[in-house]
Amino acid sequence: MRSRFCLDVRTNTEVLQINCAEKYILTRDLATCTDRKEAYDFLIMSPGAEPLRPLLPGLNSPRVLTLKTMNDMDAINAALNTGNVHKIIVIGGGYRGRS
Repeated sequence: MRSRFCLDVRTNTEVLQINCAEKYILTRDLATCTDRKEAYDFLIMSPGAEPLRPLLPGLNSPRVLTLKTMNDMDAINAALNTGNVHKIIVIGGGYRGRS
């Protein structure tokens, strides 16, 4: 995924917190139980066909996007095309989150 699409994919990782003010998420590697802070410009939630939005702080920010419909994808593309995006994080394991 990194060489073909320039994507950094993290499997077996749980999102513990979303901090929209500082634009980072706190994750936990489930294999090693190691916590990690990940910075982002935009955060795309892609949990699958029926988005499950866990009760995490920061989830209601306009910078946190959910992908379920084509309109959602249009909104994501519009955000990406602003020229202000340097790093995004996609969270989810549904077919939209995999290639």
